[in-house]
Amino acid sequence: VLKLQACKYLADSSLEPLYKEGALQELRDLDLSYGTLCQSAIEELLAYCTHLTHVSLNGCINMHDLNWGSTGGGFESLNGSSMFPFENVNESIEQPNRLLQNLNCVVNLKEVDLACYSLSFLNLSNCCSLEILKLGCPRLTSLFLQSCNIEEETVETAISQCSMLETLDVRFCPKICSMNMGRLRAVCPSLKRIFSSLSSA
Repeated sequence: VLKLQACKYLADSSLEPLYKEGALQELRDLDLSYGTLCQSAIEELLAYCTHLTHVSLNGCINMHDLNWGSTGGGFESLNGSSMFPFENVNESIEQPNRLLQNLNCVVNLKEVDLACYSLSFLNLSNCCSLEILKLGCPRLTSLFLQSCNIEEETVETAISQCSMLETLDVRFCPKICSMNMGRLRAVCPSLKRIFSSLSSA
């Protein structure tokens, strides 16, 4: 466990001696919330720490782009709860069989492209800038998109790849009509609960 919340004076290279010497290989829980590490420093750290189960980057103002996808990017395995507030996020995983199970993304995410076989919980609520959502997450069971300004068609396409999805929260999404919940169920038959602004189905 390594918790460095709100370490505003942590230099980008401060953690290099730890992870480059292999001291963090077995690290499971990493919290860098509200820190000032630059994006490249965080990406490199995550790439070295391959057994992470809980990652929190909530409030990391210097993060704006992440490539976690099937086409590139260095993060191969995150497993617990991760919080990513970025302006643009492309999440791609070269080896999507890493351990990430819970991912919470907040604030200014614009794009999320996630391929993660173990991911079961994804919270993108309050990502007001979210426009692009691509999911290759066959074990995803819960998806929260509360207060996102995302198009209905984008959600339909994303959840069509999530064959185990049971819970979808689209409350306070201005571009998603509560009258069209049937369309969401049609593209994702595994859905059991859909929460929308006017009603919960």
